[in-house]
Amino acid sequence: MPNPWPKYLEEFGSILARPRKFWSEGESVGVWNSLARGPVGRALLKYAYRQLRNEDDAEEVLQTCLLELSASKTYDPQGGGPGAFRKWVYGCLHNHICRFFRLHAKERELAAAAVIANDKAAGDWSDKGQGARRIEENLNQNSLLAMVGSLPPRPREAVTRRLRGESDAQIGLAMGITPLNVRQIVSRATRDIRKRFGISNLPAS
Repeated sequence: MPNPWPKYLEEFGSILARPRKFWSEGESVGVWNSLARGPVGRALLKYAYRQLRNEDDAEEVLQTCLLELSASKTYDPQGGGPGAFRKWVYGCLHNHICRFFRLHAKERELAAAAVIANDKAAGDWSDKGQGARRIEENLNQNSLLAMVGSLPPRPREAVTRRLRGESDAQIGLAMGITPLNVRQIVSRATRDIRKRFGISNLPAS
């Protein structure tokens, strides 16, 4: 596939040469709609897929990235011309991909910790049934981790951070969104888990 960026940068060059805060609403819509729906969007998706090796994950990471960028007003070419926009977009997408990998690494760490705790609980059996309760608790934790792992990347990150005990403010700061957005994402994610797995005892969202 021919490189779609030169044509895109030529079409929107006069806009991309200016900081985002100086774009009109119409200019912003044109820039992002053309990018997301056109050949450049497909090129970005291909880049994400090469890193993630999963079509659904690549699509989710890209859409989350573009949604954040389109709502942000931080872009500033700083005299770099339209080409600075391409570099900025790829840089932001790369950061989202790295965030995705960090989240998965943390999920594996949590799952491993749950298994270790489960093994330890098995050796703590007592006549009072404490060992049995601990095993059940850890099995429930493993099941919960599996359910959370089935979510798309963005909700999965928010829910995982919530389960680690982070506040909405901390989660929002890490994900670049507001605490209200965090609560909305977590609420939708927990409703989805309840619906898909037929459960009602998830931690409060």
